[in-house]
Amino acid sequence: ALVAAAALGVRAFVEGGLAAAAAGRPAEAAAAATADDGRRALLSRGLAIVAGGGAAAVAEGGVEDAAWAVSDSKWNGKYSDIKHEKCERSIYVSFDGTVAKVVGRDNPEGGDCLGVGQLFKWSLKARLSNADADEMIIEEGGRSVSTRESRGDGKSYNEVVVKWDGNGIVFPDGSKWTKVSKR
Repeated sequence: ALVAAAALGVRAFVEGGLAAAAAGRPAEAAAAATADDGRRALLSRGLAIVAGGGAAAVAEGGVEDAAWAVSDSKWNGKYSDIKHEKCERSIYVSFDGTVAKVVGRDNPEGGDCLGVGQLFKWSLKARLSNADADEMIIEEGGRSVSTRESRGDGKSYNEVVVKWDGNGIVFPDGSKWTKVSKR
């Protein structure tokens, strides 16, 4: 049913056929898809949903979560950052376990995010040497990934090696993000 739905368009399948697919009615799920959804729409809505079986992730967290939810990496998940309470800290690891995305939301004034209306969203690229690596290299922009303050070194790019310690990520400055959930 998922392959048929992909051929006809992911958007309509997700919006109209997800319930039918979950209920085990593939013909109804495929019928929910429309033929007018083109190739661009299919790709933009995440072919990974179909290829990786991420329909449950779509229902819970949207296409972004679904595209990366297929990985079983120990790095994949949500984290707590003691320096920035209630600010989003998440890592999405690709299916092969060697490419990652570190995302977060911060208080524009700095500090905690509890009760803050407008948050600043950011995203950084990261890579791992293999799917079971205990180190990850994060590509920072002009701000430190751990303190979220300007690095002040004049460089627009910096690589930071972080280490997995069994229940979270330890940064070179000693700060730690503790893993709170797989997703």
